Amino acid sequence: MIIPAGSSEETAKGVPKAARAVTYQARAMVETRTALIQLATVGIVIVRVKKDVLQSVDDATKNLTAAILETDGQRRPLLIDIRAAIPLEDDVRRKYSGQTVVDHFSALGLLVDDRPFGRMMGNLYFRVADLGIDTQLFADEEEAIAWLLRVSNVRNS
Repeated sequence: MIIPAGSSEETAKGVPKAARAVTYQARAMVETRTALIQLATVGIVIVRVKKDVLQSVDDATKNLTAAILETDGQRRPLLIDIRAAIPLEDDVRRKYSGQTVVDHFSALGLLVDDRPFGRMMGNLYFRVADLGIDTQLFADEEEAIAWLLRVSNVRNS
């Protein structure tokens, strides 16, 4: 596992060390109040939601804007790590739904805690989001990345 470029205990405060390890080297992270966002060199935008931080609609707007900026103007796969996240309020969850996500991202892998509550949070998001792109829940980051790369390659072929 490789720790992303630019990460440090100070920069990555609020995200467990194990959750920051990614299989692929990435550019420096963008940090918002509630998330760490980066573009991995394999072309996947990765968003890691910080531990135990309550998100507002403003936070969701900033996170989504930062993730879109990381796409470099290309429609890319998106991995969102909510293993350390607390549940979102309905209005915040809706902010992460809809056409804006579809316009900028080709597929979405949602990395959840592998317990019933984590899967419930992920399924609830997918039900509310009703996205027009491929989506899937994962408990394993490497599986999520492999799936996102596979789905992306199929679409780009």
